[in-house]
Amino acid sequence: MKKWLSVILALTLVLALFAGCGASESAAASADSAPAAEEQATAEEQPVAEVAESVEASVEESVEEPVDFTVSDETITYTCMNEFSLSQIGSWNENSAFKKLEELTNVHLEFTTYSMESGQEMFNMTIASGNYPDFFAGNSGWFSGGLDTAVDENIIIDLADYSELMPYYQAIRNDNHDIYINTMTDSGIMPGFYALQDVTSSITGYLLRSDYLEATGRTAADLVTYDDWTAFFKDLNGTLDGDYFFPITGQNGFELGMLLGYNTMGISFDTNGFYLKDGKVTYCAVDDQLKKYTQTLHDWYAAGYLDSDFMSRSLGPGNSAPASIISEENGIGVQAMYFTINNYLDAGAGIEGFGLTPVTYPVENAGEKVHISLNDWIPVAGSFCCIFTSCKDIEHLVTYLDSCYSDELSTLLSWGVEGEAWNYDADGNKVFTELVLNDPEGTTGSKYNFPSAWAYYMDVERNNATAEPTALEAQNVWESTVDRENLYNIPKSPTFTTEESEIYSKVMGDVQTLVEENMCKFIVGDRDMSEWDSFVNDVKAMGIEKAIAVQQSCYERYLAR
Repeated sequence: MKKWLSVILALTLVLALFAGCGASESAAASADSAPAAEEQATAEEQPVAEVAESVEASVEESVEEPVDFTVSDETITYTCMNEFSLSQIGSWNENSAFKKLEELTNVHLEFTTYSMESGQEMFNMTIASGNYPDFFAGNSGWFSGGLDTAVDENIIIDLADYSELMPYYQAIRNDNHDIYINTMTDSGIMPGFYALQDVTSSITGYLLRSDYLEATGRTAADLVTYDDWTAFFKDLNGTLDGDYFFPITGQNGFELGMLLGYNTMGISFDTNGFYLKDGKVTYCAVDDQLKKYTQTLHDWYAAGYLDSDFMSRSLGPGNSAPASIISEENGIGVQAMYFTINNYLDAGAGIEGFGLTPVTYPVENAGEKVHISLNDWIPVAGSFCCIFTSCKDIEHLVTYLDSCYSDELSTLLSWGVEGEAWNYDADGNKVFTELVLNDPEGTTGSKYNFPSAWAYYMDVERNNATAEPTALEAQNVWESTVDRENLYNIPKSPTFTTEESEIYSKVMGDVQTLVEENMCKFIVGDRDMSEWDSFVNDVKAMGIEKAIAVQQSCYERYLAR
């Protein structure tokens, strides 16, 4: 935009110059106009292209003059408690993007870093002590009493009191309603600077081993409906190494909906089983579609199409899904997150013919769209930076954190230092350098750009810049059948009142245990599907309607922000 603006201005000035030359010819006899005539004559002798180029350069220089982000003439030091992972570098002060940020702002940070394993406990001890640092960068859910309480008890500040010092952050919030309502509480409090992002399509989907798919003579386009998948399983059984068969597995053990994705048969699972349907909050177990879903899993398990060990599979070491796929213990199909595809590809690199083919979510009938309740499509991350009331210089810290939402500093924090961590390619796209992609020290970028738990607008394209082509292809395939206009999202962190929290905890503790135990029993055949209605009645008897009502109230307050 700046480039085009300078060009337009340059051409305008050149045209004005020619207009002036024409006018001067009629006035050349006037002694008073002699100096002007001399200037015009000089301009006429200079080629037009050179004039335009000279003017454009002058304009561009003035337009693209760097923004001054200096917070103070003298270096200001703040203490920051954070939960960043520092397994690859010793301190975030060793991060080159952060070093550049300090240079540009004249703000130095002293970090106290907690691991994700011990962070919550250490954070609670810090809060209990009353000896706070200047600010915190990390998980907003670590405030056990809620963010409203943290403000009410004078632990952290309400940013709304400093809105005039946040032009960058406020501009983004006011321009995007989803961001606006997700960066404040029901009571109107702004508890911190949230990590913002472009709406990403990083979702979970199906990957099949390409060699298994090819063994049946099928392509990904042939696997559309549940019936298509069942026929595929039947054909595959016995085609590889005689009678040896590889069943489908999951990646996260038995989370509701994870075995076959979140978005099947008109139901949509969040991790707690609640989702939005037709504008109302509902729970998976009381949705009639869940019976169809469970019946399909039951039938596939009985036929040997499901991993017998699906309850305990994970992405971690030990009994992991990736290991089972690579070893051919399982692996007719595997569900994989966008950023774990690389792990599978690397592990299978030595297997002849190994590859991964993304496949769309199965549907009951061809042409149907699936729904999604993944909160990746909400442009606000769960991490943020909040300022403690004990901070010695709140105004300067607010200004510093706000500046991170500027285009310049958001690019710095997302990508790193230009020329070191990234450059523009021939098409004008940002691309990482070999230093980031293949760092000899093995820091995989953490030394050069910033983590997500910070105050800035993350450019998700930086993730695509390191993704395997298979991962990018998978995103397009998985998203192709998603109904974007009818998302099933509800707030990922509902704000309960004290009474609602008591009701919800009392109900859901028993309900979730009952649902997980019985879903497994129905799938493996320990409980007959004819008892499904009795199971639903048991869930209702435990008070699920009360929990749904609580979630609905939270959702309505969320919309009213």
